[in-house]
Amino acid sequence: MSEIRRSFPAGVGVSVITSFRVAVLCRAIALLVAAVALVAFAGWATGNPLLKSVLPGAVEMKANTALGLLLAGVALFLLNHASPRQRRAALVIGIVIGVLGIATLGEYLFGWRLGIDELLFRDTGKAYNVIPGRMSPYSAVTFTAIGAAILALSWPRLRALLWPAAIIVIGIGGLSFLGYLWNASELVTDRWLPPVAVNTAVAFLLLGAGFVLVNPQRPLAWPGTRIRLSSVEIKTLAGFVAALLLLLMVGGYTYRMNVRFAETAEWVAHTQQVRAALAGLYVKIADAQSAQRNYLLTGARPHREDYARRISDADDQLRLLAGLIADNPAQAQNLDALRLLVAGRRDRLEQGIKLYEGRGLTAAREFVATGQGINAMQQVRDAIRQMDDVEAGLLEQRTAEFSSVRRSSLVSLTLTQVIATVILLFLFRAIRAEILEREHLTRQLQTAHKDVTQVNSLLADANKELESFSYSVSHDLRAPLRAVNGYIQMLEEDTRGQLAAEPQRYLKVINESSRKMGQLIDDLLAFSRIGRTEMRQTEVALDQLVREVLTGLEPLTRDRHIEWSIAPLPVIRGDPALIKLAFVNLIGNAVKYSQKRDPARIEIGVQGTADDEVALYVRDNGAGFDMQYVHKLFGVFQRLHSAEEFEGTGVGLANVQRIIHRHGGKIWAESVLEQGATFYFTLRAATGASINPEK
Repeated sequence: MSEIRRSFPAGVGVSVITSFRVAVLCRAIALLVAAVALVAFAGWATGNPLLKSVLPGAVEMKANTALGLLLAGVALFLLNHASPRQRRAALVIGIVIGVLGIATLGEYLFGWRLGIDELLFRDTGKAYNVIPGRMSPYSAVTFTAIGAAILALSWPRLRALLWPAAIIVIGIGGLSFLGYLWNASELVTDRWLPPVAVNTAVAFLLLGAGFVLVNPQRPLAWPGTRIRLSSVEIKTLAGFVAALLLLLMVGGYTYRMNVRFAETAEWVAHTQQVRAALAGLYVKIADAQSAQRNYLLTGARPHREDYARRISDADDQLRLLAGLIADNPAQAQNLDALRLLVAGRRDRLEQGIKLYEGRGLTAAREFVATGQGINAMQQVRDAIRQMDDVEAGLLEQRTAEFSSVRRSSLVSLTLTQVIATVILLFLFRAIRAEILEREHLTRQLQTAHKDVTQVNSLLADANKELESFSYSVSHDLRAPLRAVNGYIQMLEEDTRGQLAAEPQRYLKVINESSRKMGQLIDDLLAFSRIGRTEMRQTEVALDQLVREVLTGLEPLTRDRHIEWSIAPLPVIRGDPALIKLAFVNLIGNAVKYSQKRDPARIEIGVQGTADDEVALYVRDNGAGFDMQYVHKLFGVFQRLHSAEEFEGTGVGLANVQRIIHRHGGKIWAESVLEQGATFYFTLRAATGASINPEK
């Protein structure tokens, strides 16, 4: 290793070693993909379904899929050597793979018969085998993307295709793999479309990772550079990994709970439907008996027709019951016995009608007087009651299971929220410490009058860390909150009108916690952006700007009694957007902290000017603060009032201070507790006029 380092300038050794390790990893991925394909080929050659599917009873990797994966593994292996000859070979392989994917898609979309599905082996598989030998349409899309990725790596002009293609490969492989991990029937069965086999999904994930890592044109690390993560990046990465693992574990559990919840609800509804059908059967038999007696008493033809219709309805009800209880052997036996009793009762009713029509009313009455019909009806009633008792027991059992699943779903969502909140709070605490330390370092550097070059270098490094953090927060740390909100919405939809008051309160608390955490993230991002935003210096008319701010605050002041006192304001020089944000925070604070005053009085004016500076103020008669804590006023996350008393995140005044400092001004405050507060700040005047400050 030391010989390698002495052969290159400083820092090149690290790049060579890093590139060497990445190349080894890419070749290992290529060999592993090829091995997965060869195992499937062995399954096709020996007729062993387990080698083709890995999971018993699951969909099998098709022979064409195995061929495409084998070719892709070879191409990835060749691209790591990156010689012109090998790149040309990889280019040809990429074209073949892309044609395979496009041809299979054409078979699905246009009904082509190209004869490629069973070109290598005859397919006799039974699991989700809609068209023998044909790979899943998802696999066809993925092979089209694999071909595009190989072309992009082989031909520099197509390099823009690499990342979109790699995302498609990883996305389809990842979703399919999660389907097996979570046992999601929508993804691993043909409920939608023929699914991707689990070994195929793993191979797609490996190929996608290989495409991301490989680069045949240049080393992954430039000479003289080192791969280094800042402390903020490490903490953010740790939070992202923890959040991802949390989503994978809890997401799968919550999915299964939702599936069980839906299945249990269906069984409850099914049991109630069976009980309703049993009750309906008894009613229809009783109606048929009543119609028969009316006919015997009156001889009216409509009663005879009504009887025939009631008997037909009873037969239909028996057929409905047979379909409903087909999955329950015990109830099916009970139904067979009930069917015999119903048939016997129907025969007795028919016999009475025949006696009436053949021998007259007297013979029919003598037949009815025997009481055999009453006994038969009692037997039918008892048989129906027996079946209903069985269904009542099932209903009680399934209702209890329904409640248990509902509680489990709520607990899983609550735990997800708690864990995600703990992770985010831990990261916020650590990152807040980083920000405060950076500000402390900045003050030390300014006090010690360090070199302009050294200070800028340190600040640039610190801002780079903040930029990395901002990106990670906006794209990674919000993922747990989005997932939790999505799961809560699903639970609310599935349990609408079924939850008791206490679980409903739990869901509201979870939603409110998520909202506050999202607001914290947004405020911290705004604080970070203010320090990095490029300023656009121009003349700003404060009169017009304040009117715009008051218009924006109108929803907060609409139902309030506020006495406004706004003096004529000067034209200053600065960034309009940042200056407006400062006034929004200052006036918004005055509105918020004076909300318990009636009337509230808010004053905006000019304290005075000197040279090219103008001093302004915003004053209110609100809650004020204790001046012994004034040093905390402009700190990030520093609050002098509780969140229960006045809502907020403790970032607004820190934003104002950063804006004023970036404009070269100063900001300070004076207050008496419960007598209001005044915030003073200076900005650069647009003209050189100067007047004496007001006393």
